[in-house]
Amino acid sequence: MCFTDVPLRHSAEHCKRYGRFGVAFHKLRLMNVGAQPVFYASHACKKDMDRIFSFLQSELQQPTIQQEVLRALHRHFYYIQRLSDGRVDRRDSYYYEREWRLGEQTLVPEAKLLRPNAKYHAKQEGYPPYTGRLFEVDGKSYFAFDNDDVAFLVVPRDYRDRVRNPHGFPVEVYEDLVDMNKNEVGSNHAMHSDGNSDALHSRR
Repeated sequence: MCFTDVPLRHSAEHCKRYGRFGVAFHKLRLMNVGAQPVFYASHACKKDMDRIFSFLQSELQQPTIQQEVLRALHRHFYYIQRLSDGRVDRRDSYYYEREWRLGEQTLVPEAKLLRPNAKYHAKQEGYPPYTGRLFEVDGKSYFAFDNDDVAFLVVPRDYRDRVRNPHGFPVEVYEDLVDMNKNEVGSNHAMHSDGNSDALHSRR
């Protein structure tokens, strides 16, 4: 699952690609289940990235290192992203997406969490202590978040009264968030949407 850390006041270019609908999550709550910011690698590191990927693929088939080490490598290589498909100074460079990810590597299947001493067994099976819940529907995997994980919903003004919101999440109008902040100077710690530092915006 992918998120963006781009403040909404600076997100016009980003939302041209991914749309203006979104779900804002409390960042700390996602960090507690394994979400991390992406590590961007430039074109100069491409050969190294290819070598690491090939090594991990071969280790999954015929392990030669400790399973705990392999799982850790596999878990964290998931957070590496190339800087750009083309020139590094392109306006649509991946670097400007300020992406965070939450992957299956840190999510425990719900069935395993129903066992007695579930967290202990999950740790013994190689899951990190910061684990979230994973569930499957029709062969597809999803992150099982709690209602308290959600900070607010983001919708365009024309759709505010038409959004189904059975859980009663706060709803913010995208245009209002952009307009009220467009003249502000962003701080180094400002994260996502309304300028607060505790929200991540799901973008896919």
